[in-house]
Amino acid sequence: MFYSSVKFRLKHALKLPFQHIFAKWLAKRIPANNQQQLTSKNIFIFPSLFGFAFLAFILLLFLLGTNYQNNIVLLLCYLLVSFFITAMLHSFFNLSGIRLQADTHVTGFAEQNLHLALTITTGKPRFNYQLAVKEQNTVVYNAIEAGKTKLTIPYCQPKQGVYSVERVKISSYYGFGLFVTWTHLDLAYQAVIYPKPLPFDNLKALAVMPQNSAANNSGYQNQMILRGNDDFFELRAYQKGESYNHVAWKQLAKGQGWLTKTYGEQQNQQRQLQLLQMPATTLEQKCQQLCFLILEYHQLGDEFSVQIFDNLIPLGHGEQHLEQCLTALAKVKLPQHEVA
Repeated sequence: MFYSSVKFRLKHALKLPFQHIFAKWLAKRIPANNQQQLTSKNIFIFPSLFGFAFLAFILLLFLLGTNYQNNIVLLLCYLLVSFFITAMLHSFFNLSGIRLQADTHVTGFAEQNLHLALTITTGKPRFNYQLAVKEQNTVVYNAIEAGKTKLTIPYCQPKQGVYSVERVKISSYYGFGLFVTWTHLDLAYQAVIYPKPLPFDNLKALAVMPQNSAANNSGYQNQMILRGNDDFFELRAYQKGESYNHVAWKQLAKGQGWLTKTYGEQQNQQRQLQLLQMPATTLEQKCQQLCFLILEYHQLGDEFSVQIFDNLIPLGHGEQHLEQCLTALAKVKLPQHEVA
């Protein structure tokens, strides 16, 4: 047990410097860009294990042919060498020439399988593509048709935060499996990972009135309107993601801009969700509980504001407001002992 632990640590210690040097070299040779084209400058090729066995077989045939001066065996040896070289070129050109464009904006929740969007443009069919980030969750595309093809690459992060996604490895064993052709591309993916929602009870008790004067001077009112189906209450600016059923079409036709009709049921306290009011003990769990609350109020269609330390996100609702709140929550820096 002790020997295996020491062996693992030694192997890890020797591997880290090499990885750092290789990453630095890759950054110079293949810089980050959301658009890449594969050429001889960014493609690597090497015999596979089967390829090395094939070479060993050719060497054995060559030794037998020269030792016994058998021209037929030598001819077979030369034919196999020419086949080996042809397979190498075939494998290289299966990867060379394609153009890639990445959709760099990626959002999702921690511990959730996300999908990095990638568009491949090629003038001919391609075969046996394997795509992966950090050798995890490799996805295989056996055939890619000519033209533009949209692919997805699995990606997962266990913790909230804003991440620059590691290099994407694209590899292929096409061409009788004698060679592996690959590349490591930094497609400039930026992933905003929201906290994993953590359900808990007493949701309404955690929606409080803002107490400080700064909040009251930021456009808050003492009361808010719950949108219902009763009498018409007021017109307000339309927000992205709202239903078209409440759009004031007459005002829009008069050139007054996009407005939304608000219907009131009753006056109620406005909802302000505060990170520090969450009942959890750790900051990470507080973020997870607040994320759950934000999603709950968004699904109800209620307006709410969010207080994350000194960052106050004003009262609002809709998809744009939801993304703003979750992004601010994802940027909360967790203590090191919680990240580990």
